[in-house]
Amino acid sequence: MKKVFTLAAALMLAFSVYAEKIYFKTTSATSWWANDGAKIGALFKVGKGAMDYGMYAAFFTPVEGQSGVFESDVPENGEPFVAVQFLRYQSTATSPEEQSYWNATGLLDYTGEYNMFTATASGEAWDSTTGEWGAYTPGPAPVPTGDVIYFQTTEACDWSLDGAKIGAIFRTGMSDQDYGLFTAFFTDNGNGLYSAEIPANEEPWVSVQFLRYNPIATEPKWADFWNGTGVEAFDGTKNMFTATDWGGGQLTTTGTWSVYTPTDASSVKEEEQIKCQVIRTIKGNFIITPNNEVLNMLGVNTGLSIDEIY
Repeated sequence: MKKVFTLAAALMLAFSVYAEKIYFKTTSATSWWANDGAKIGALFKVGKGAMDYGMYAAFFTPVEGQSGVFESDVPENGEPFVAVQFLRYQSTATSPEEQSYWNATGLLDYTGEYNMFTATASGEAWDSTTGEWGAYTPGPAPVPTGDVIYFQTTEACDWSLDGAKIGAIFRTGMSDQDYGLFTAFFTDNGNGLYSAEIPANEEPWVSVQFLRYNPIATEPKWADFWNGTGVEAFDGTKNMFTATDWGGGQLTTTGTWSVYTPTDASSVKEEEQIKCQVIRTIKGNFIITPNNEVLNMLGVNTGLSIDEIY
């Protein structure tokens, strides 16, 4: 019996220490976890009871090149952890152990099988942020998309109603107190797509907030705006935000990020000209393809090549 107990304990210990990193990911619906300069921590416990032993992870740090992803080390412990709770602290917190937190997830089951928790919904109670577990595999940082930001409206969340104008402010942090610069009003590109140039700055931007303005507004600023999104994490690797839901408050519009590749109209026109050329000769005007097939001669599709005609 003693040998069985020793083997089981050894297996549990080995299983509890194989995951060295823990990741926490925010979404557009939970990006407020990083607002106001908030810090993120986690409490690992050997049981789910209030009196069960637990250890705090160090405050999480952003993962370079990944939008809304934060990481920390799983604390080392002789006994395996079976539960974890993610906690959000005020910006002045000096350590997770000594500070009271602002809000949190519930106490989540933790097996070590998955290493990333994605927060997907706020919940109605202060400590009821919910989400799902998954695997995070570090990889090369995505390539920045450029100097233009795009905003897309949808039928369910049409920001263009009542002639509204669209603007945005980029910040060097996730708090509305961090340094920021406004874009010019977005240009309407048609079909619900808007674009603006990202303001130049020596320090990289880490967040953006989209704002919807009264049409009488003369420039984007903290006046005359009707509503907006929350502060969205931004690392330059996705350049289009699609608004999908108004939310219940003034700054609660949510949506999804994606990569938009603009079409160069001049290059398309050039390509079409190369594909189908009009040739004017003493025998008339021919429309030919790159394969030298004559599509039209004197209003008739010949099916012949230009060489066969001559």
